[in-house]
Amino acid sequence: MADATSHQGAGAAVATAPVTVEQAATILGVSASTVRRRIRDGTLRAEEARRPQGVVWVVHLPADATAAAPQPPPPASAVATAPASAAGDQMISYTRTLLEPLVAALERSQGRVGELERENGRLTAELQALRPSQEPQEAAQEARRTAHGPEPPTETSEPWWRRWWAWAMGGL
Repeated sequence: MADATSHQGAGAAVATAPVTVEQAATILGVSASTVRRRIRDGTLRAEEARRPQGVVWVVHLPADATAAAPQPPPPASAVATAPASAAGDQMISYTRTLLEPLVAALERSQGRVGELERENGRLTAELQALRPSQEPQEAAQEARRTAHGPEPPTETSEPWWRRWWAWAMGGL
C-alpha cells in the first residue's frame, strides 16, 4: 500500500496506524495545512500511498497523540437540530409579529365591509321607495327634452384614439 516517499520525524519512533491528513488534523486539533507543514518539517511521519483514485498522504501519528486526542465531534444531525430548532422558534415568533397585526386589520376590514353592505342595502331600499314619487318629474323632463329636438349624442361607438387619428390625418 505504501510506496514512494517516506518522511521520518525525529521523535516518531513509535507510531500509530496511518490516518489521512484531515483525520490527523482532527486528532491533533490543528488545521490540515498545519499537518502538511509538519510533514514537510519532518515533525510528523507520513507516506505517500497510491490508490486507484490517485495519490494520498497517510500520516503516522505518535502514540501520545492518540491518547490526547479530543473527543470526536457529535453527529452532524445532533448539531444541526439544536440551532435549527432555535432558528425555527425565532422564525415562528418573527412571523407571528408580522402576521398578527395583519390578521387583525383584515378582520376589521371584513367587519367594515359587512357594515357597508348593510348600509348599501338600506340606501337601495330607500332609493326604490323614492322612485315612484319621482316618475312624474322624470316624465315631465323627458317631454321637455323631446320638445326641443333630439340631443346630440354624447358618446360615440368609436374609441377616442380612432377619432383622434381621423382628426390628425385630416378628417379621413
